[in-house]
Amino acid sequence: MTALEVLSYIENVPIVLNNNYYYHAFVYDHDDFVNMINKGIKAPIYLNRSGDGYNGLFYVSLSKNLGCKDSIYEELNSLPMFIINEKIFTFKTKNGLPPSFSLMKSPLPIRYSDYEDEYQKFLKVKPKDILGIQFNLFSNVDDSNIRYSMAILQSIINDLENENSNMPIIDGVTSRMINKNKVMSLNLKNIGSKE
Repeated sequence: MTALEVLSYIENVPIVLNNNYYYHAFVYDHDDFVNMINKGIKAPIYLNRSGDGYNGLFYVSLSKNLGCKDSIYEELNSLPMFIINEKIFTFKTKNGLPPSFSLMKSPLPIRYSDYEDEYQKFLKVKPKDILGIQFNLFSNVDDSNIRYSMAILQSIINDLENENSNMPIIDGVTSRMINKNKVMSLNLKNIGSKE
């Protein structure tokens, strides 16, 4: 199967994504993913990590799909992204660098970013506020990498099933729901390029 044939097979129900939703991009790792869906998306201070981005130690970095010029959403949307409830309380970042870099590491709600569409949530996004996953297959899949993308998608679906989560997965480019059963039925050896 080619990449387009795979996408036609696994995507079915059209869905409308609200531009007010927040998004949190992640690089798939089994343990981190399971922790996030069960315990929420935590700020670096809870994870014993350095917090070297604009979110610092005490904030979770979020974005919105606003179609702006300097967009963290556009920069990261080739990664899987959690779709986050639009009703959570966040801090909108001020554009540019902070007057002091110590502000980035502090819990003060004075937040800065180079991106026009970055928001920050203090300490944690609760699991109940994670509404789904956006996995932009159509924008970053071709015959050479469809196998890799499908393997990640199958791992995510497997983790969701093992954790009894019915979280939907949506292709944000085509605005179609991804049929998890069809994804899991794919034999990865039969799709993409034959190296």
